[in-house]
Amino acid sequence: MLFRFAVAVTVLEVALTAVASILVTYTDPPPGFATEQDLASLGLPHRDLKNTRWIPLKAPSYETRATLTSPDAALYVSLQTDATETDFEFRRLREDGNRGHPERGETVVINEPMPGEKGYAVRHGGPKSSRFELVRLRGNDLLVVRVVREKPYDLVPAAELGRCERRARLVQEHLMVKLRWRD
Repeated sequence: MLFRFAVAVTVLEVALTAVASILVTYTDPPPGFATEQDLASLGLPHRDLKNTRWIPLKAPSYETRATLTSPDAALYVSLQTDATETDFEFRRLREDGNRGHPERGETVVINEPMPGEKGYAVRHGGPKSSRFELVRLRGNDLLVVRVVREKPYDLVPAAELGRCERRARLVQEHLMVKLRWRD
């Protein structure tokens, strides 16, 4: 009698664990995504939000693309979970290479390392757009947040770069807390 009871309880525990894992897997978005609730809580009105999960070389990567409104700007967020320092340095060298081409616009790369992670920011004012991008490498996780505002716009390019920077930093800080990179 006691044996049947133990078997029934064990089967019930296994079933509940399986159901709970399925519910969590399919109802909560992974922390690598910037969700509608995240952007709304940051006060960033948006439309056309699209989250994509893909698996290159057996490690999941997460991408978010959205159009921020008031004024319109493109938001791109990427989290690669199996990145290396080479990936980070390649991105950095590409930005350094842009600085050698003044016809593409003015590019400024700012070092922003933090304890336990590497990072930099890119301010780019080009003939067709303003772009601010933040890149962080912590362990094997590479987080990229970019905001691009296409011309024509009402403000001077420096003001548009400042607006892009504010939006990108808001999203980055929120995601770093969500990913538990910050307390």
